[in-house]
Parts: sequence; C-alpha cells; structure tokens
Amino acid sequence: MRKKISIMLLLVVILFIWGNSLQSADRSGERSGRVTEIVNDVLRTGNPVTEHIIRKQAHFAEFALEGMCVVLVLWTHGRLRRADCGNVLLAGVMTALIDESIQAGVAGRWSSVADVWLDLAGFVTGACVMAFIAFVQSKKRGNRSQEVIDN
Repeated sequence: MRKKISIMLLLVVILFIWGNSLQSADRSGERSGRVTEIVNDVLRTGNPVTEHIIRKQAHFAEFALEGMCVVLVLWTHGRLRRADCGNVLLAGVMTALIDESIQAGVAGRWSSVADVWLDLAGFVTGACVMAFIAFVQSKKRGNRSQEVIDN
C-alpha cells in the first residue's frame, strides 16, 4: 500500500507543478498577488516581499516536494541506492524542462533557463532532505534497512 501511495503522491505533485504552468499569465499573476499580500500581512515588516520572490520560492518549494517524493518512491520500493542518484537527478531535470516547455506554450508566459536551475536546486534540496531522513530511519532500524541506502 505504501508503494502505491508514494507513486500516487509523486504523480499528484508533478501534475500540480504542470497544472500551475498551464495557467494563463493573468490567473498565475492573481494567485501570486494574493499569496504576496498574505505573506506581507503576516510578516508586517518595513520591507515587503515582492511577487517575484514569492514566484521564485514557489518554484523552489514545489520542486523540493517533487524531489522528496521521488526519493520516497525509491525508499518505499527498497531501491534507494547511491547508484540511483543519476536517475533521481534525471527525473528532476526532465520535470523542470517539461514544465518550462509548457509555460512557453501558454499565452503571456515564457520559459526561463534560470527557472530550470532554480527548479533543479529545489528538487535536489528536497531529495537530499528525504534521503537524509531515510538514512536516519535506516540507522534506527538496524543494519538490514541500511543495506538499502549503502548499496
């Protein structure tokens, strides 16, 4: 059951990412504007957070979540190994490239190589956080579970 849930969660996150990219520039701008207002209302600092910063943080966060989900899928399937790092990274790169390609085809939106790098940074951060959690959990469970990470 955990295996199926992890795969479904990953698919939901990817669809969420790509769904955001399919939104028109106006719709995306409205959402970012509302989030920016909420963040600034909560923080109440002399230096308001800009919509640009909110958008970039959203890119980073959604891809960090994807990175966590990819590692979770491998972990639940007993396939979390150092040898799979390249495949994990490839999953993040492909999602980011497809995401930016989607945006390039939406009126009023554009793609950006800088966003691919930002997405990838978020993905790697999330993947590393989840891999660390898996490693700590394997230490708690003993050597049998650690084999999954060390191979």
